[in-house]
Amino acid sequence: MIHERTRRITLLCAAAYACSVGAAFWISRRRDSYHFASAAERAAWRWSAPPVAFVCLLMAMEALLVWVVLVGGGGWPLWKRALAGSAMLVPWTMLSAIFVLHGTGYIAWHVLWLCGLLAVLLVSALGSLAMAARRWMRRCS
Repeated sequence: MIHERTRRITLLCAAAYACSVGAAFWISRRRDSYHFASAAERAAWRWSAPPVAFVCLLMAMEALLVWVVLVGGGGWPLWKRALAGSAMLVPWTMLSAIFVLHGTGYIAWHVLWLCGLLAVLLVSALGSLAMAARRWMRRCS
């Protein structure tokens, strides 16, 4: 039987991912989220799904990583799992941010998605550390 907490986290991650995919596709369909050197290029532009789908696949793997951190066990406390997950996502976020300079709007959205995931992991780590410190202080007093 799935715990209620696991079910809620799963639903929240899935809903966030679905909304983010919808936003990525919406941004990718807009001409003004692309750079064109000339009006002729703008007129000749046709939307292409595979690059957007690839970015959405990356977003799914990143969401899965955060889900595993939040739900996973393995004997590690949440703060250790969250810091380990952050250690994996920070270099990836920095590498992805390089492409924002010359990328399209949905690539910028992907970097914002990564920053949101990092925020979730860091808040989880801080909350878990605060609770651990509180338990430790109660034992010592």
